[in-house]
Amino acid sequence: KTAFFFGSRALQKSDYISIELKHIYRQSDEVFINILNEIRENRLRPESLQTLNKRYIPDFNKSVEEGYITLTTHNAQAQRLNESKLQQLKGKARSFQATIEGNFPEYTHPTDRNLSLKKGAQVMFIRNDNSLEKQFYNGKIGKVVAFIEELIIVQCPGDEFQISVKKALWENIKYSIDEETKEIKETVVGTFEQYPLKLAWAITIHKSQGLTFEKAIIDARAAFAHGQVYVALSRCKTLEGMVLSTPISDHCIISNTTVSEFTTEIERNPPGNQQLEDSKKTYQFSLLHDLFSYKQIQNQIHYCIKLLRENENSIQCDFDQLTAINLSVKTEIADVSEKFQVQLQQLNTLQSYAEENQPLKDRIKKACPYFIDKTENVIISPLDKITWETDNKSIRKTIQEAFDRLFEMITFKKTCMKACQNGFKVKDYLEARAKAFIREPLRKQSNQESGQPVMSSVKYPELYALLKTWRDTVASEFNLPESMVINQKILYAIANNPPLTKWQLKQVKGIGKQKFNAYADAIFSIISEYRTEKGIAAPKPEGASIKKETKKDTKQISFELLKSGKSIEEIATERGFAVSTIEGHLAHYIGTGDLDLSRVVIPEKAMLITDYFTQNDTTLLSQAKEDLGDEVTYSELRFVLKYLEYKGKIKKTTAIDGSLSD
Repeated sequence: KTAFFFGSRALQKSDYISIELKHIYRQSDEVFINILNEIRENRLRPESLQTLNKRYIPDFNKSVEEGYITLTTHNAQAQRLNESKLQQLKGKARSFQATIEGNFPEYTHPTDRNLSLKKGAQVMFIRNDNSLEKQFYNGKIGKVVAFIEELIIVQCPGDEFQISVKKALWENIKYSIDEETKEIKETVVGTFEQYPLKLAWAITIHKSQGLTFEKAIIDARAAFAHGQVYVALSRCKTLEGMVLSTPISDHCIISNTTVSEFTTEIERNPPGNQQLEDSKKTYQFSLLHDLFSYKQIQNQIHYCIKLLRENENSIQCDFDQLTAINLSVKTEIADVSEKFQVQLQQLNTLQSYAEENQPLKDRIKKACPYFIDKTENVIISPLDKITWETDNKSIRKTIQEAFDRLFEMITFKKTCMKACQNGFKVKDYLEARAKAFIREPLRKQSNQESGQPVMSSVKYPELYALLKTWRDTVASEFNLPESMVINQKILYAIANNPPLTKWQLKQVKGIGKQKFNAYADAIFSIISEYRTEKGIAAPKPEGASIKKETKKDTKQISFELLKSGKSIEEIATERGFAVSTIEGHLAHYIGTGDLDLSRVVIPEKAMLITDYFTQNDTTLLSQAKEDLGDEVTYSELRFVLKYLEYKGKIKKTTAIDGSLSD
């Protein structure tokens, strides 16, 4: 609702407590502290403004030795003043070039890339001294007194000893997640090496935030942002150390009513000790409530079932199996969880905090193994066996996203449970929960993505896989949706009851005249070949004698015809098979090493396709065709893939869009 943190929806939804930090470290003068508070709270009294403006000193004559720094509203003002002051100094300027390596964008440079200094220049340290001496801190003002070889010698007011300043190194760090440990990992992507100094006759108010000055000149006449004047004035330790270059007027002090209302509300309602104790107790119990609640998982299972049911006509799925899982989750996990929540509530009243409540901790240690086991055996394992398929890409995407979300929830729950099986500690639990948010979920893939186009309800799953591979290849070649070629229900019908004749194929529900004329030969050749290879004989008329025939392998016939000089197209025509079937025959012999790849794919294309499959984590023909375009054909992709399997350069695949089953 606002640009500020307290406008966050997440924060507004939480029952947070605001704690005001009241101890002031920078200033000790009560008069000055009261003036600053009045400005911050937009209630500056006339007498306070009058006291403040006594620090307006027209034509203030300051000497370099006094160590004043000017705070301005705009960067250009500060730069002009610094350059002017440097030019006024006698002597030759020394330039110090920063050493930059890797990625370190200019807008993140901590100081000038080309730092120009002279003896007598007023400078400010821009980082803390990390050495044991702790000679300087971020914001400390000093004066350059000498240059000795690689050192810049700086004298600070009030210090007995001079500081020998060396170059410092800043690192540009990229943060990422370690995939194994799930810890935040730092990677240095660039460095910036330069003296930790910058000219300090003037800096902007914005860059002065967080700094403290003994002596400062405030130029706030061009203030343009709320809180800007307050920031400038509050950098000073004392009123006496502050000089105003122009008087402070009402229009300079810009406040934000939204911020004022928020802080006023906090000041009016400070939490008491009991409220803090109760909130801590409530928070710890809310963590346990979330840990042992399975409502979200149960709701997501319902949602997945709902999506599948709504699209039942477009999906092949074992709905009874999914319904059984849902019932088991309710009776063995969700109902038990609700009863356990009641026990937790009762035990939680015994002592203040959950992590100090020994009876509660003991109960949690016993409960976690139960729920971990049930999560694995009642949800994860059965869901892994659920298979579903659809030709509709939009429906597939929606359902896949629903299953992805479900497995994210399951992974998260299981990880958090494991973190508490040896006892509940808030710190350990929160750390485990944070890692669980970013951990890769146990993803339940659709059959199309997982390379498992096989379902328990199919009588001849390998035949189904062959038919589907052929169908998907045709769809890709002609840029058609798979369902426009042969839809999934027809493939299931054929795979469950393979037709013995083309007439029987024509009777399959859903195969119209147009599809029959276009694809009957290809489909029937796949069925015939499958029957031959698997030794599935057609049913014999009753009483007919059974005579066993020795028949030559159909793949071998195609192979011998190729060796005789015939092309793939000629072989397909001669044998009455689809071209893709003949290619499958020949791919078999490439896969055994009996057929040289160069017989069917020219070396240049073979090399191009080989590079593609070995460099990309995919064996999908359609994906490869999309990426490589018209330079290659599906046949060439299929042959090279089989060759790479034979050579062991890629893992052997079975019956997916990208390879043909042996």
